[in-house]
Amino acid sequence: MLLTTYDKAKQDNDVFLLDLLALEMERFLPGGIYRTPSATSRQHAAEFRDWLTNRSPQSYLALGLRLAEYYNENERQDGTLKLLDRLGR
Repeated sequence: MLLTTYDKAKQDNDVFLLDLLALEMERFLPGGIYRTPSATSRQHAAEFRDWLTNRSPQSYLALGLRLAEYYNENERQDGTLKLLDRLGR
């Protein structure tokens, strides 16, 4: 659902939704830059990261590539390179 929503927002040039989705993807992708505030949220984030990397690596790659594209289009090349490095591991 996240990939579909992201792709639709990109197609519609919905900048605000793209920004929101990018923030959420940063938060939940393994190695994300934002901390999750509560213990429950941290547990859910950890479960999602485990699922993403161990059970659905194709989803991890798809989300990561979309986020890297977002970074690049918003002149955040350092973020792009760091994310692509994480995806390659």
